[in-house]
Amino acid sequence: MMTPKTMPSYEKLINSIYAFAESKSRTTVLDLRELQPQDRWRQQLETDPDRMWQKYSAGLNPRDKGAFTYQVVARALRANHTDESIKAMLTRDPQYQVFVRNHGGNRDIAEHFANLIVKNAKKMVAASQAKGQQTPRQQRSQQIDHGPSLGM
Repeated sequence: MMTPKTMPSYEKLINSIYAFAESKSRTTVLDLRELQPQDRWRQQLETDPDRMWQKYSAGLNPRDKGAFTYQVVARALRANHTDESIKAMLTRDPQYQVFVRNHGGNRDIAEHFANLIVKNAKKMVAASQAKGQQTPRQQRSQQIDHGPSLGM
């Protein structure tokens, strides 16, 4: 509790305020209108592994855990993320974490596994893009040959 004896004088308060107002600021102010989308801070934010995992795994059904990981990686590939940022994102995948833990945290095995997932997901994305580029006639022909696609 402040008593009149422990309270600073009016003059001391005013001097402190002026001293503070005249001191150089230690903060930096950014004009966000001047920043370009390619700036480093934005790239770091967009490639943050936690944010990427949350963003690309949102709305997916994790019941089929193997397909789930590939779907998340495929979403990141379609968003044009680099292999390195996708591999960093994979470290947030619970299945990947279990795999690494089961192999004693061996970095070589973990890296090989991550490379394999990215490689196979790239094939998956390329196949789905090729399928999307087929003419409607080619798609109907494929459905007749292989039956209707059930979206799995």
